[in-house]
Amino acid sequence: NRERELRRISSEARQSAIVPLIKGMNSLEKIENPIVKTSPLFIDLKASLYREYIKHQFALKNYSLAIDMVERYLDLSEKFESEAEPHKILSVCLEKQEIQALKYKKDSLSYSLKSKKNFHLLRYAELTYGKNSNQYSKLAEKAVRE
Repeated sequence: NRERELRRISSEARQSAIVPLIKGMNSLEKIENPIVKTSPLFIDLKASLYREYIKHQFALKNYSLAIDMVERYLDLSEKFESEAEPHKILSVCLEKQEIQALKYKKDSLSYSLKSKKNFHLLRYAELTYGKNSNQYSKLAEKAVRE
């Protein structure tokens, strides 16, 4: 009973934290100056808003919203694409979506999600362990079997 209350409070807090994050992202989208939009400070600010939003949506199990934002995060710059953690989060979210697609017998969607999941899982392993590692090799073998 106490755990349920803590989960409820946590969920409400996360929900209320999302609103200012969305407002912040919308405010950044209104900026039109190309010099500002390409500045490292602006891109880092945008990335930090995305990271917080992703954390909350992932914790709330809103995987489709998290997927969209992780993909945007990775597209911000090469620096963010070369971070391992977003690829891990994205592969977990894609796996959850894949399970749902299988449940509702949407085979083509399931296959597409599985391919993307495997790509990001391998990218995570590559960034974390390196292409020559045992972990990468095992994940690559698993991806080929699927």
